[in-house]
Amino acid sequence: MAVTVGIFNKEEEVLEAIRLLREAGVDKDEIRVVVGNREGAPILASNGDVHIEELYEIQETRELDGEDRIFPIGVAPSVTGYPVGNTLMGIGTASVIVAGYDSEDGLSSEEVLKDIGIPGEAAKKCGEAVESGSYLLVADADSEINASSLLKHAGASDIVH
Repeated sequence: MAVTVGIFNKEEEVLEAIRLLREAGVDKDEIRVVVGNREGAPILASNGDVHIEELYEIQETRELDGEDRIFPIGVAPSVTGYPVGNTLMGIGTASVIVAGYDSEDGLSSEEVLKDIGIPGEAAKKCGEAVESGSYLLVADADSEINASSLLKHAGASDIVH
C-alpha cells in the first residue's frame, strides 16, 4: 500500500476523487478526508460514506490529553478562623494544593498530520493547505492503482506522497 494525498480546493472534486478511487477498487476504509473543521466542509460532512478527520479537533484533543492539565500535587493544612490578638484562632483543615501546566505552543498542523499518517515530507505542505481552507484526500491504495492520476483527474491542485 502506498499513501497518496491529493490537495483539493472544492468539496465536489473530493467527492469525484472518492468515486474514481472506489471504482478503481480502493476500499472505502482506505480513503479519508482531512479538513480544518466540519463547518468548512458541509457537503462532505453530510455524506455518510466519507470518513472525515478534523485537524483542529485532533489538535485540541491531543493538547488537552497531553499538555494542558490541572493536577493535585499534595495536601497541606490550612486554617480558617478569626484573629484574636496576635494569633489566629480557628480550625485547621486539609486542603488540596493544585498545579497546572498550560502550553501556549500547541501542536502544529504538521505534527498532527504526521501522527495521523501523512508522510513526513508532505505533512508541512498539507498542513499549510488545510490551514488555508483546502481539503486533503488521503488514499492507501495498492501499487497497481494509479491513485495520483485519479486524484489529478478529479481536480486535485497538488499530489504529495
